[in-house]
Amino acid sequence: MISAFVAGTILTAALSATSARAESYSCMFTAECLGANPCGEAFATPADITRETDGWSLSLLGQPYPIKEIELPESRVLHFILAPVDDEADAVSLHSVFDDGQAFLTTNGDFLEPTTYTLAGECIRENG
Repeated sequence: MISAFVAGTILTAALSATSARAESYSCMFTAECLGANPCGEAFATPADITRETDGWSLSLLGQPYPIKEIELPESRVLHFILAPVDDEADAVSLHSVFDDGQAFLTTNGDFLEPTTYTLAGECIRENG
């Protein structure tokens, strides 16, 4: 079982990885899932996704991070990768926004043991 400390470390690592606004989304994550455990309520975590002139940016808890869009043929889902999240944990994050607004931010890495941590919520398209 992974401790609350490790869960906090995972979220901290996910947050600490390193114009014209044509498109943006406002997100709120309200649930969290650790490993294969059932999801539970989480503290409300706001995020914004914005297409900048030089690519996409994720602002999570007020901190901006460059993210790379993963384009899939004929997909109605926006997928972004944030890497590296934590070099020591060999971790990366995947952020997906579905056409109905559901959104997931998942971090996978070796935080004392192989772990996945997911924030779940909703994103609303603001413009674009």
